[in-house]
Amino acid sequence: MGLLSQGSPLSWEETQRHADHVRRHGILQFLHIYHAVKDRHKDVLKWGDEVEYMLVSFDHEKKKAQLVLSGEELLETLQEKGERTNPNHPTLWRPEYGSYMIEGTPGQPYGGTMSEFNTVEDNMRKRRKEATSLLGENQALCTITSFPRLGCPGFTLPEFKPNPVEGGASKSLFFPDEAINKHPRFSTLTRNIRHRRGEKVVINVPIFKDKNTPAPFIETFPEDEEATKASKPDHIYMDAMGFGMGNCCLQVTFQACSISEARYLYDQLATICPIVMALSAASPFYRGYVSDIDCRWGVISASVDDRTREERGLEPLKNNHYRISKSRYDSIDSYLSECGEKYNDIDLTKDKEIYEQLLQEGLDHLLAQHVAHLFIRDPLTLFEEKIHLDDANESDHFENIQSTNWQTMRFKPPPPNSDIGWRVEFRPMEVQLTDFENSAYVVFVVLLTRVILSYKLDFLIPLSKVDENMKVAQKRDAVLQELFYFRKDICKAGGNAVVDGCGKAAGRAEPAAEEYALMTIDTIINGKEGVFPGLIPVLNSYLESMEVDVDTRCSILNYLKLIKKRASAPRTLYMSLSSSKGKSECHFSNGTQQVRFLDRYIYNREEQVQFDSLVGEYRARTEMGRPVAQRWNRWPQALQRARAAVHAFCASNYEFFASRTVQRRVQPTVTVYPVKSRPLWHHNLLVCSVNGFYPGHIEVRWFRNGQEEEAGVVSTGLIPNGDWTFQIMVMLEIVPQGGEVYACHVEHPSRMSPVTVEWRAQDKSSQEKMLSGIGACVLGLLFLGMGLLFYIRRERFDLPGTVVVMTSEATDKMRKTEI
Repeated sequence: MGLLSQGSPLSWEETQRHADHVRRHGILQFLHIYHAVKDRHKDVLKWGDEVEYMLVSFDHEKKKAQLVLSGEELLETLQEKGERTNPNHPTLWRPEYGSYMIEGTPGQPYGGTMSEFNTVEDNMRKRRKEATSLLGENQALCTITSFPRLGCPGFTLPEFKPNPVEGGASKSLFFPDEAINKHPRFSTLTRNIRHRRGEKVVINVPIFKDKNTPAPFIETFPEDEEATKASKPDHIYMDAMGFGMGNCCLQVTFQACSISEARYLYDQLATICPIVMALSAASPFYRGYVSDIDCRWGVISASVDDRTREERGLEPLKNNHYRISKSRYDSIDSYLSECGEKYNDIDLTKDKEIYEQLLQEGLDHLLAQHVAHLFIRDPLTLFEEKIHLDDANESDHFENIQSTNWQTMRFKPPPPNSDIGWRVEFRPMEVQLTDFENSAYVVFVVLLTRVILSYKLDFLIPLSKVDENMKVAQKRDAVLQELFYFRKDICKAGGNAVVDGCGKAAGRAEPAAEEYALMTIDTIINGKEGVFPGLIPVLNSYLESMEVDVDTRCSILNYLKLIKKRASAPRTLYMSLSSSKGKSECHFSNGTQQVRFLDRYIYNREEQVQFDSLVGEYRARTEMGRPVAQRWNRWPQALQRARAAVHAFCASNYEFFASRTVQRRVQPTVTVYPVKSRPLWHHNLLVCSVNGFYPGHIEVRWFRNGQEEEAGVVSTGLIPNGDWTFQIMVMLEIVPQGGEVYACHVEHPSRMSPVTVEWRAQDKSSQEKMLSGIGACVLGLLFLGMGLLFYIRRERFDLPGTVVVMTSEATDKMRKTEI
């Protein structure tokens, strides 16, 4: 949620008096950072996700769901049990706008290896489990973008009634101030946006019309003249920041290796934002009504729109400096890389004085105009303790402006005196219901960044077309029904776009209309022959060129399968996938001579629908799955793709999977030991531990004195090790007698011959005698060694050709005799 300074918040009037001070010193802070790290390269790839959660209470008896206003208490407990006591804790927790919300991130950023993709979902599960364990009875941690009854009477627990008085933060008819997080930043933002604007924020969302919707649909607010004027017919009216910032989202931040790479990624991903937003659309409900939109973006944009009537063009400029075309929360307004310069076709309002200052400091005009555009905004919050700062070592004033420009992409300089690199943040995604879905979107976007950089892809189109796409993406069913502008040829003609730039000539050239076309999201994601190759086929091509372990590859393919179907499936399938999990299986006989493809959809741990390539159509496995199977069978495209998966998914990947599964061989290690050290004639358990083998087909047998033992044999069964090897322990109950020989006999496909490991039963006295014998032998060898050492040393120091003779006469004299 951006900068979270602690201190005493100033009123709007006091904040306004310091606005120029904040802007001036914010630029100085940015320049200190820029000059310190502008030439830094070779930062490693790191990335991480941010998931926002709502706390929901379910009254099953009354069939009522409410938002639980205990986010601050839950956050305190999570931080106390986690990062405060263990810096390496796998999760981090932060506050969010609503007092019913929290934000969770991985404890450490992910790295650049492909195997990291296999840990995302696991970490999300850990977050959910960790927070859920602290909730009360009938409470849940939910990842939903918009709570359907947000703003309805009694939507919070405990219940609070809105108090639309001037002294409140939001002055809302629907959203009580108690639902705002108690951190002073949030209520101050709410209050100051309203004060700067000169009136309450206005949010009007078109209502969905069916046979039961009044025509026209009109709400009346006799107690609030401002609301009466602001509300529109056939629209759902809302009047507070909480209706936007009180929703949840899913975000991803990437660290680039240099400032050039960060700027390049910023531009390329900006064109992807509306596509992924439509793909992840998850918010059709507002204030208890069904709306005619599917995304929250326009709602949140209006909820923080602090522009005055002059800045919105409703009145002549008198007290303000600029006409500003967008809210603080909207799509980006300029590309940052040389490649994107010619596509900057939007009039960019900027602070000319700051722009000239940045140029004089050595910034190129693209980066200078980006920062100067951000700084046309006023600071919305300021803390008394944070007015006068050390510009060389702090960045609060810069972040004050930067963090309240909520755009689809955010270009993030490193913090001062930090080893963190230049970063970009991808911000348009709506959060999904399950950890699997959220992981799929995160992995899809991160993989896309790898492909953009590896293949030097170019997605750039005029920025005005990106803005049009953003508007289209919010429409109901846009993912399936609408057309989006997208670049046709995404492959660059050689060179390194990051290092080399686009060249001055290319930078000045006007974009040609034939560079881009209107496409469906299905075409953009899955491709269409003769029109566009498709992002997922490009990602698959990239994966084929990488060394990816089988487990990670399977996870990635399942994630991409979800994205693929979201882009192409009818609404019934889309809705089903939101609450079910798909499982695809390939069965091979004699290599690829006979291939069978199974596509199974599982809900609540029960298979509902199955596609079997041997049958050729979807079959219901439960009564609940019957209407779904019938609908899918009536859709030719769905059947065609499912039938084609035998070759497109199974056969085409056989060599890859076979080399890592069917043909893979890892030999086992075998050890035999008794559970307890006991004398003979006492009951014991003999363990044969077989570990680290692949495949899992193995035969373990026990023998006593050459005869196979079948009674008293207990096995743990096959246990996966997590590294695509297995282990098994087979135990034999014994009452050992002296001289008995027990043998564990192991047969495995990785070995040409069996492995046999013996264990001999010996009584204690025999063991003691054996140890005594060994000890005596060791002592004998020790004395022998000492004697040899003495003899060698004597020989070394005597003269050649002489013998030393010792006599026992009384005189005991030593004589030397020549030989």
